Amino acid sequence: MVKLPTKTSWIDDLIDSLEDAEKAAKYLSFALEENFQTYQLLPNALEDLIESRCQRNNLSEEAQQHYEKLKQLFVTENAGAIYKLIDLLDALGFQLTVSLKRQRS
Repeated sequence: MVKLPTKTSWIDDLIDSLEDAEKAAKYLSFALEENFQTYQLLPNALEDLIESRCQRNNLSEEAQQHYEKLKQLFVTENAGAIYKLIDLLDALGFQLTVSLKRQRS
C-alpha cells in the first residue's frame, strides 16, 4: 500500500530543504518573480525561511527584528509596494533576484 504524503510532510520537507542556502535563495527569487497578482507568495516564502532558521536555532536577533517589521508592513500594505517595484524593474528590463551574500575575508 502506497502512503500518500500528507500536508504536514510536504511542508516539513519544504522547511527542511530551506536549510540549504542555495535552495532558499532560489525559493525566494521564485516568490519575487511569480507574483500571480496575489501578494501572498513572498510573505509565505519568507515565513517558511524564517521557520526553517528558527527550527535550527539559526536566526539572529537582528534578522528576527527585521522580519517582524516587514511582517507588519505585509499586514498593512499587503506586499504591494514590493511588487510595484518588481513591476517597474520588469518594465525597465530588469529583475530582482536573491543570491547568497559573499563572505568578507
